[in-house]
Amino acid sequence: MIIGIEKILADHAACLRGRGGLRANLRRADLSGVNLSGANLSGADLRWADLSGGDLRWADLSGANLSGVNLSGAIVREGLTLGRNIGHASRGDGYTFYAFESSADEPFIIAGCRAMLRSEYEAHIKKEYPNTAKAKATRACLEYVCGLRADFGDEK
Repeated sequence: MIIGIEKILADHAACLRGRGGLRANLRRADLSGVNLSGANLSGADLRWADLSGGDLRWADLSGANLSGVNLSGAIVREGLTLGRNIGHASRGDGYTFYAFESSADEPFIIAGCRAMLRSEYEAHIKKEYPNTAKAKATRACLEYVCGLRADFGDEK
């Protein structure tokens, strides 16, 4: 586990508020089993970090770079844990969708300030911006990134 995570998170929070501090660079950090419930990791660099077995309920991961992050066994909400990182895809506007296996037996998507199961994301699109170019582009990203699961022979 990384020593001084509390200070890193405090500096990150100060940076986000424009009060000095440094943006959190947790690239390749070992945060396995760490309780990050409610932590503001917005915009943090979490590339290839190990967050396996951690508690991420109510954590803000918006804008965080999650490429290659290990969230296996991480709790993201009550009764829902994540598995391996399936992959990611970016929409034309730069919005990135990260997909993870989940205990719900459907991919869990983290994109911007949204973190939900694939089916919940589909309901969100239908409610918030149906029949738009944004909906079409978002669905294309979801199809691609969730389709990567089949490339590994995990499709059920």
